Amino acid sequence: MTARINEQDKTPVLFIHPRTDMWVPCILPMSLPALMNGLGVPVAGFFHDEWKVGDVTRAKLVIMDIHWYLSLHGAIALSRRLKRVNPAVVIVAGGVTASVFASQILRDSPIDYIIRGDAEIPLMQLVRGVLDGRGVDGVPNLVGRGFTSMARYCLDTAEMDRAD
Repeated sequence: MTARINEQDKTPVLFIHPRTDMWVPCILPMSLPALMNGLGVPVAGFFHDEWKVGDVTRAKLVIMDIHWYLSLHGAIALSRRLKRVNPAVVIVAGGVTASVFASQILRDSPIDYIIRGDAEIPLMQLVRGVLDGRGVDGVPNLVGRGFTSMARYCLDTAEMDRAD
């Protein structure tokens, strides 16, 4: 999954799949490729043990999946390592387990935001807001420290058909 970041890129976005104790640790949620392709910005993807310090140092945003409960411990450990390397990096998580345990994850880790439920539009809005330096508290399905967005988003059939 490794894709090196262009050295000239000032605002890279990384996707890092956390370590998991699952029997097959490299299974990604089905919607992730479409989500990453739909962001409209380059995304470098890594497994938990592939990223380098320079990748994270240059990153402005890291996206990780916490879809399965077995990856929760690995995601929290990864978020701590990422913040030690780059305290300014914004860490976003999503997935079923992240959605169910959003308040506990935000309380017990340095993860900055959780997208609960469908993320096709919310993730795009969050990435744009972070990269453009705008507020993100109106992004649908978003939970952050001290706020839960009142805006809601649910994927419909037409959007599902457009996804790749």
